[in-house]
Amino acid sequence: MRIAVYHPCLARGGSEVRAMWLIQALKARHEMTLITGCRPDIERLNAACGTSVGERDVRVRLPRAHWLMERSRGGAAIKGAYLRRFAAKAAP
Repeated sequence: MRIAVYHPCLARGGSEVRAMWLIQALKARHEMTLITGCRPDIERLNAACGTSVGERDVRVRLPRAHWLMERSRGGAAIKGAYLRRFAAKAAP
């Protein structure tokens, strides 16, 4: 089964831990896709979350304007709407 995990921007926190452990738990039996607005540092997230997700375990989908979302401050509502629209189109 193909499963998509959506997270606006993986940094460090509780929701990131949940997302990483969800991928960790399902990666062996399912094709995992991570839909996010910022390019994740999987190794740093593994170290912070205690997971062992590899680059080959999850496909990362970023919107075309992810660079704008990573660099800009503010505009959370607009960024969120843009990312949700992208996620709806990109979900497996």
